[in-house]
Amino acid sequence: MQAWIDTSLTGLSTTAAKQLACEAIGQNSLDWLERAKQEGR
Repeated sequence: MQAWIDTSLTGLSTTAAKQLACEAIGQNSLDWLERAKQEGR
């Protein structure tokens, strides 16, 4: 998986895309589910 992440990151060209990717990488894969539970969705 790390190889795919590394090659995908090199394809990003804008600062916003790179920032978004870093945020996504830094999160647990189920963080979205926990946030949705807390928000009552």
